[in-house]
Amino acid sequence: MESVSRLVFFLPLILSIAFANNVAPAAAAADLISKTCGNAVNKQLCVKTLQADPASTNADGAGLAAIAVNLALANATVIFSDVKKLLPAAKVAFEKQCLTDCAENYETAVGQLKDSLGALKTKKYDDATTWIQAAMTDSESCEEGFTERPGLKNPLAEKSTLFQQLCGNALAIVNTLAGM
Repeated sequence: MESVSRLVFFLPLILSIAFANNVAPAAAAADLISKTCGNAVNKQLCVKTLQADPASTNADGAGLAAIAVNLALANATVIFSDVKKLLPAAKVAFEKQCLTDCAENYETAVGQLKDSLGALKTKKYDDATTWIQAAMTDSESCEEGFTERPGLKNPLAEKSTLFQQLCGNALAIVNTLAGM
């Protein structure tokens, strides 16, 4: 009977300690994410996307930068895949050329974001920044192609905007690291 009374006494104490230990890292991670996204133009998107990644719970600033670049990379990969699916359906030669250019641009952007990840691993933050900026430029080049012909709708407009925002967030985080 005495062991049961001890269990009743200590169980709440053990559970509260265990709960506190689990909450503290989550709160610390949320605080780090909030601080890390402080310089991002799209702070809300930055916080939301980083918090959605389970790896962010145990990440430091460099880890959050890698997560942000990986988010942009995943987005660029999806857009590249989407462009390849759109190409066969293009009926107008100019649209087909725009999509072909976009496919090349996003394929290059994927490579540049991979290079950025490599630069982050070796703490070459200036190089990582350069690669992210280059990927953003490739996306902008894709967008510009569609503006050359009035009335031609860009089927990638929303996705390209999200890509630019994700890259902008990654850039802000990497620039923060570079300044440390």
